[in-house]
Amino acid sequence: MHVGESNQASAGSGSVAATFRWAALPFARVGPARAKVCLTRHVSRDGFVSATFRWAALPRSFCERTDRQQCRRFRASLSFLYDCRSYMLPIKIRRNTMKTNNRCTSRSDINRGVARAYFAPPNRPRQIHGFDEKTAHPMASPKILLSAGEASSDMYAARLATALKARTGAEFFGMGGPRMKEAGVDLIADYHDVAVVGISEVLHKIPSVVRVQNRLAREAVRRGASLAILIDSPGTHLGVARRLKRHKIPVGYFIGPQVWAWRAGRLRIVRRRVRRMVVIFPFEEKIYRDAGVPVDFVGHPLVDTVRATMTRAEFAARHGLAADAPIVALLPGSRRNEIAQNYPTILEACRLLRQEPARGSQIQFIAAAAPGLGGMLSQIDRRHGSLGLKYIEGATYDALASADCAVVASGTATLEAALLGTPMVVVYRVAPSTAFILRRLIRTPFFSMANLIAGRQVVRELMQNDFTPAAVADEVSRLLDSSAAREQMKADLAEVREKLGPGGAIERAADVFARMLQAPRGQL
Repeated sequence: MHVGESNQASAGSGSVAATFRWAALPFARVGPARAKVCLTRHVSRDGFVSATFRWAALPRSFCERTDRQQCRRFRASLSFLYDCRSYMLPIKIRRNTMKTNNRCTSRSDINRGVARAYFAPPNRPRQIHGFDEKTAHPMASPKILLSAGEASSDMYAARLATALKARTGAEFFGMGGPRMKEAGVDLIADYHDVAVVGISEVLHKIPSVVRVQNRLAREAVRRGASLAILIDSPGTHLGVARRLKRHKIPVGYFIGPQVWAWRAGRLRIVRRRVRRMVVIFPFEEKIYRDAGVPVDFVGHPLVDTVRATMTRAEFAARHGLAADAPIVALLPGSRRNEIAQNYPTILEACRLLRQEPARGSQIQFIAAAAPGLGGMLSQIDRRHGSLGLKYIEGATYDALASADCAVVASGTATLEAALLGTPMVVVYRVAPSTAFILRRLIRTPFFSMANLIAGRQVVRELMQNDFTPAAVADEVSRLLDSSAAREQMKADLAEVREKLGPGGAIERAADVFARMLQAPRGQL
């Protein structure tokens, strides 16, 4: 029951604004009342942080039950408002007036009363965001380690940093890419140093991954991080979580390992090293909860962001395309090793499509590259004999929305295409040794997220040996030739979009991590 609202005092007087809130009263229920509180901080000799304040008004029913034993002590909760944010601390309030009277007979006596709030200090100072519990002095903004290991995670992390900064005023550092840098994150590592998919493919990256893991943990300790938020990329981040646990830095994990698809043993690792998991697919919540991992489902972040910014005609005019001719978007992946494995085969499929006698010359191909990787795509194109493709960076959603169909590497891009309703064929290839191992580890009937979420085959998957230029060209031709096939796939993708949940996933995730930041050690 709220008894008071905040009262701001000048910083020069040493006063701070406070909100006084009753948590429990040992006497008869009291109706709502308002009291303006002027709070002054100081530290007493016994190490307790005390505060004096004056009642401005109290309800009449309070005066009707004023037995000294009942009035002397009650429990309350004091919320300090510092820099427009609230921090809750448990306290006890002791009445210092009426020591000689067993009963108070007038309301004015209580209105003139002075009370003192004592903060019982813990065994060691506990840092709550913006407030030192022992000294009651405002503290510097908390430091948060924020780490993303690929392009899509970089996008999520940038939005999460913005949302968390608005809630907590925290300072961020960690690993990421250009979007995180634009969001004000101090980057100490680039995600390209660790971005790799596969098993045998990662071997040559192990030294680089270990260096990044050590660097992140070392910086977290040096900067006194209050919290670490790791996003996806379990191959790198579970090792970081192990190092952070040694230093008792709490770890929150956003977009956890896909244990439902493969490597279910990681659940035990997550339970030991991660304080709280935040998941983006509804079926993941039960899996982690059953394994004993504290978990929150927030929905998928892409629901809010996947939007086209221009029409097909505008996109075509900007990039020198014909709006009335077929457009095929190419998304070969966001990691260098993915592009090296997928893009040459995609280019050969484009060459076969160009050789079609009916309309081959009319098909327009546009390759949407992840930030910083457009040059790599054009180099591969030149090595295979230039096909006159258009290359763009930073306009993937417009390219997908304008395309008649797309060739998409399995991953986050399949969800982006699904949200935009773009018919597609999903492709992927890894090293043969990796494929041999994965066949024995993967437990799902599908590879692409669109099919996994739908629970059936919505888009065609061409993986490993099935991923050939002829197979890709045949599926693209089928989609371009049949408007009925495109419309059916669009209807199926609309069902996938519905299953991803409502918008606001990043805001809900930020709320979860803000609570972690303000929670006492050992609590969530």
